[in-house]
Amino acid sequence: MSFDLALPSLYKEKWREAYRADDDDSPRLSSYQPPEGSPIPFIYENLEFSGGQSNDTAEYPFFGLWSNEPLNHKVQSITVYGFLRGEYYLQQRVAFLSALMIPTSDDSPGFFDHPLWGRFKVVVDDYRISEAADENGQCKISLTLKRAGVSLDTRAAVLSPQDFTKPEAVALIAVEQFAAEEANTMTLLQAFGFIKCQLLNILGRIQAAAGVLTTMTNEVTGIANLIAQGVQTPILLLASLRK
Repeated sequence: MSFDLALPSLYKEKWREAYRADDDDSPRLSSYQPPEGSPIPFIYENLEFSGGQSNDTAEYPFFGLWSNEPLNHKVQSITVYGFLRGEYYLQQRVAFLSALMIPTSDDSPGFFDHPLWGRFKVVVDDYRISEAADENGQCKISLTLKRAGVSLDTRAAVLSPQDFTKPEAVALIAVEQFAAEEANTMTLLQAFGFIKCQLLNILGRIQAAAGVLTTMTNEVTGIANLIAQGVQTPILLLASLRK
């Protein structure tokens, strides 16, 4: 199952209209909405949107440059800063925190809405509220939200019950379970990368003929690449096991 990385639709192409559809309208505020709850508006200050690509980078001795192998998209995160402000901001603060305490997941996400970015499905990662004695009547807020993805249950639901008897379905479920352990996978890759670097450093100190050193270096790199392939490409690994 593919995941759509496209950003939400914009409210308006022009930023002034996005903030205020009509001159007589109130400015559109940012808000966070918990699952099955009502939006809690807040005053927006600034926002950071982060993403990227996870890569396995291999470095080689004797100025052999380096190689990058793409693993996956990094989780897209939104960090937003703002304020709750006004005579009754204390009640707003309680309502805001109560909304953030409601559990979120890929199948039951919250919603972050911003005039210039649109409406995101999100999973709450971190939230902070700070107050200062010389700034009465308001509190600062910061939210770190991850874009909602696709849960394992949702992926499995795509398959009909009779499909679960097929080898292809079993392989797909196994791959999804493997992919769910992304943190463990990255730990394995880092450990294997550390071992490879240590072996190559040792080779760099060995005094031997150039041909011998080249052969030893190729052997170390070949073993590391086989390990990395087994960890990084579960589909190929499972396909080989099914043969």
